[in-house]
Amino acid sequence: ARRDEAEKIAKSLGGSLEAYYWCYGETDFMCIMDIPESAKAAKLALTVGASGTFNGKLTPLITVDEMDEICDTDIGEFTLPGQ
Repeated sequence: ARRDEAEKIAKSLGGSLEAYYWCYGETDFMCIMDIPESAKAAKLALTVGASGTFNGKLTPLITVDEMDEICDTDIGEFTLPGQ
């Protein structure tokens, strides 16, 4: 039932459920979702977390190409705290 609900909510956000695993120990389950927009993924975490029935975390994954683009981004001049 949980897997079906995870798949349903991923699809409602224009994404997909890529994997769903049951775990034993501190974590009950882990799923990998492909949600196309960061804001939608954050909304998913906020909505499910606010229900009080789920306690988890959102870990965005970044592709190698995305990381290359991030590393090449110029953020301009600034002073770090403490400098």
